[in-house]
Amino acid sequence: MDVEEIEESLAAFGERYVRRVYTRSEAGTPWAGRAPPRVVRRLAFLFAVKEATLKALAHDRAGVDWRCIEVSAAGSSVVDVALSGDLAEVAARNGIVKFVGSVDARRTPVLAVVFALAVDFPRSTG
Repeated sequence: MDVEEIEESLAAFGERYVRRVYTRSEAGTPWAGRAPPRVVRRLAFLFAVKEATLKALAHDRAGVDWRCIEVSAAGSSVVDVALSGDLAEVAARNGIVKFVGSVDARRTPVLAVVFALAVDFPRSTG
């Protein structure tokens, strides 16, 4: 995720963009005027994880409620992902029980990898 893309979205849509894409806990405290660079980088970090989560789900971006993907930091570059709504149902249907990811936010673009961990229950043969 290019940090510049987040800057452009913030410039064009401001707080409306943040409310549409990020949960309250992800968005943090509101700011007045232009978002500070650290906030823009954090939003790019979060969006990169959200996008990688959709790819791990093999789910299309069209019509997705981005707030159904909530990212929390488990360490400096390790993240946990929680799903809600329709995306949680997609994950459950596919036996996915947990998402974990890793992010490299030191560069531009911000890179994220998310793994979907699934449980495969044995099927009866009778």
